[in-house]
Amino acid sequence: MGADLRPLTRQISQYQAEINQLQAQTAGGNLTSDPELQALRTQLSQAQAKGTSDYDTWQCQLYGTAASGQVCKSPGGSGPLAQASQQNYNADRTQVTQLNQQISAREAQLSQLQASEAKAQLPVVKRSLQAAENEQLSKLATSTARTRTTQACWSGCKR
Repeated sequence: MGADLRPLTRQISQYQAEINQLQAQTAGGNLTSDPELQALRTQLSQAQAKGTSDYDTWQCQLYGTAASGQVCKSPGGSGPLAQASQQNYNADRTQVTQLNQQISAREAQLSQLQASEAKAQLPVVKRSLQAAENEQLSKLATSTARTRTTQACWSGCKR
């Protein structure tokens, strides 16, 4: 009796898990597995690190001490080296801003795509779940009826 229902019960659990996943995707989903987004985030980290380094170099050239605490040989003031370092730092800031914009755009694009795909799949999976649950109920009812017939026969049948 129970052995008949185990595969069906597993299938129902799988459908329910899939429904939960699809519902999460309609609400935004998981964007961490997108290779393009991962690459953009790596580029952002690198640009931020370069910006920090260039800022320290600029501050060192201006004041003799970097924001990180590094002490430079001698402050040169706002000469050509400091101006070049400032330009490098400003370019880094621009790159960080652009990468943040690209990341935001990609996240929005992926969220929208995942949500629309999930919304399309959700009714199909829900119908499959309902069919499996109906089949399970039918098998349970049949099994229960057989058990009652067998029990009734044991207690009242002539041998």
